[in-house]
Amino acid sequence: MKGKKRLSLKSLIRNQRGFGLVELLVAVALTGIVAAAATMSIHQVITSTALSNNQNIAINQVRNAGYWISRDAQMAQSIVAANLTAPKVLVLDWVGLEWKEGFDQDERQCTNAYHVEYLYAGNELERYQKITTRKYTTAGQLVETVESESSMLVADHITSFPDPVLSGGKLVITIKAECREAEEERTYEVKPRPTV
Repeated sequence: MKGKKRLSLKSLIRNQRGFGLVELLVAVALTGIVAAAATMSIHQVITSTALSNNQNIAINQVRNAGYWISRDAQMAQSIVAANLTAPKVLVLDWVGLEWKEGFDQDERQCTNAYHVEYLYAGNELERYQKITTRKYTTAGQLVETVESESSMLVADHITSFPDPVLSGGKLVITIKAECREAEEERTYEVKPRPTV
């Protein structure tokens, strides 16, 4: 039996052959094709993700600018959109929030007057707000005036902000944002509140 085992082991060793040149070339070619396909897929995912992120940034910047301008324009009793000096592009004013405070002889009638300016410079749209609170006696005599100011960045990456137009009782404004190769442009039509 030992002889048979040696004989079969020798025959196995003798019958073993390595890969031929053609087989090796086919294996390398198939590996290269699979690696190229995987590389292209990964590149596509990374590129489309970056483009998608840039597009989302541009969309969000235009939406944010449109939201704030629409919000303020719907409240405004006065809108100035022409003949403004840069960086001002839009000025809105309104009076709102009337309330009473105190009791009996110390009762006060209070109002807030809002003044909002939109400033566009260096691809940034900023919103400046000044609120003037006036307190009157019940007889109408001014007792106190308090002012507060604030400003905030509304949108970045804004590449086009042509002068807003008041047309047909509406404020028409076109906003364009770009983030690298992605861009977004929208036109907003806002109807201000009627004046009394």
